[in-house]
Amino acid sequence: MARDAREFAVVVRYTHHDGATPDQCVALMSWHEDPADADGEAARLNSVRPNERVEYFVKILRDRSA
Repeated sequence: MARDAREFAVVVRYTHHDGATPDQCVALMSWHEDPADADGEAARLNSVRPNERVEYFVKILRDRSA
């Protein structure tokens, strides 16, 4: 399947903080042109230091400027 050239994957860190807003809990870690690379990086980060308050995940973003 061909991938849309205007898509990219970002690895996001979510850290749970009591009383924090979602914006305060989320941080962009890296971006990747290949979603498989992003999946691998998120899996690696989740396995390095398992922590119930921190989770790394992948979000696919699309460029809507065109």
